[in-house]
Amino acid sequence: MAKLIDLNGLAHVYSIIKGMLAEKLGKNDVALVATSGSYNDLKDKPAIPTLDGYAKTSGANTWTAEQSLNNVNITYERYAASSVSGTSATPTASTAVYAATGNFTLDLNSIAGSLTNGQTTVFTARINATADYTLSINIDGVISYIGKASDVAITSAGLLLNVFISRLDNSTTCIVQASKLS
Repeated sequence: MAKLIDLNGLAHVYSIIKGMLAEKLGKNDVALVATSGSYNDLKDKPAIPTLDGYAKTSGANTWTAEQSLNNVNITYERYAASSVSGTSATPTASTAVYAATGNFTLDLNSIAGSLTNGQTTVFTARINATADYTLSINIDGVISYIGKASDVAITSAGLLLNVFISRLDNSTTCIVQASKLS
């Protein structure tokens, strides 16, 4: 069961926060915030330094720098998906929808190149087609397939493609899983 903090404990926490702010801001800025009783007064201060260890956002709450989140609880995710029609694509995001108009080449080197050592990502694509075509995947590294490489063929019913990409010991490995749609 959670224990409520008493007023002395709250005053102690307040003094710690006030001291931390004093180290990062000018004395007048801290005094202004302390007397106003609102942390929102800090948002309009142009001289606030960049603090390490917090999520940096723009005014639209869009992250402007890569964030390290150690434990995330997400109820719903959604991604912007590019849409390309043709015979090749070089994706730069996690998801895409393609309309193959012939044998299709997917170059994943841009995504793999954005990974640093010890990072992984998953790329997912839906590939639609009106006929059967081959799918070639280009990546500088080792490609393994769940099932057979021939399972990655694009059919007129379409294909759902998942590619796990891992960068470890400065080499890239990807595992391809494809599901033919019906």
